Amino acid sequence: MILAKKVPTAILMLGVCLTVSAAEKSRSVEITLVRDGKPNATIVVAKDPTPSAHLAALELQYHIQKITGAVVPVSTDREETAGTRILVGESKQTSILGIKGDDFKSLEYLIQIRPNTIVLIGRDWRDTEENRKELGRSTYGHALESYRNRIDYHKATGRGAQGAKFITLPGFFDDQGTCYATYHFLEQCCDVRWYGPTELNIVFPSQKTLTVRGGTIRRSRDLKHVHATGGSWPIIKVQWNNPNGDELNLYWRRMRVGGEKWAGNHTIHGSTVRSIFSDAEYQAKGRGQGQPGLLHQPQAHPEDRPSGS
Repeated sequence: MILAKKVPTAILMLGVCLTVSAAEKSRSVEITLVRDGKPNATIVVAKDPTPSAHLAALELQYHIQKITGAVVPVSTDREETAGTRILVGESKQTSILGIKGDDFKSLEYLIQIRPNTIVLIGRDWRDTEENRKELGRSTYGHALESYRNRIDYHKATGRGAQGAKFITLPGFFDDQGTCYATYHFLEQCCDVRWYGPTELNIVFPSQKTLTVRGGTIRRSRDLKHVHATGGSWPIIKVQWNNPNGDELNLYWRRMRVGGEKWAGNHTIHGSTVRSIFSDAEYQAKGRGQGQPGLLHQPQAHPEDRPSGS
């Protein structure tokens, strides 16, 4: 009888625990970033932000302004701020919360909406002399460094009248989790869509008050590698409103081009395709090992090998 009485109690307590756990996971927080056309938050970055965090802060400010007309200020983690904070990238404030960029895997990011605080962060590449020495080339044969494009951000966003604002974009194959978090946030919480690189191709709501809702999302990119930067006529001329180079380079980041370091290269020549597919011996001996018509090539220099090899 004693056992019979305790079992239902244990089941009841388990049910309560499961209910509380589910409530914690599904809890949603609401934050107003702009109210009646006036900023109600501050974007906070480190004093020396990563290229990813720097771009993410500018993109967040730009799109919120396009939606509401309000310019949300950007400050560093060395400055005092009051009210709602949007923490973009690793900073003193995220460290206080126990969140560090190095705790994330490559391509992983976090969106966390807390009372009075939004965190947008992920693993980011740091611009150091040592990191710039990394070897590797893309499928198109370009060195990693060549993908860290320098652009005029104001020109790329149609604000050239304000003067030039040059920034260095994160490279296609550099870690840029903070950018991924910010673009995810703009899409899912602010209803922004990019259908091309010019302002004509961007869709966003028009409203004086911007309120976002959510909880915690920690995830990694579904597509680990994206490398398709086409944009020839008539796409550029007609569908994309004839964008300039800076607009195109910014658009590729919004589309999350790049990702995991991977590249493919040629292993055969067109003149040898027939002999290769008709001679299984090629698979055993490999390229340049005495097959008719195959060209022998010396071992590739390390700098010529695909990224991540």
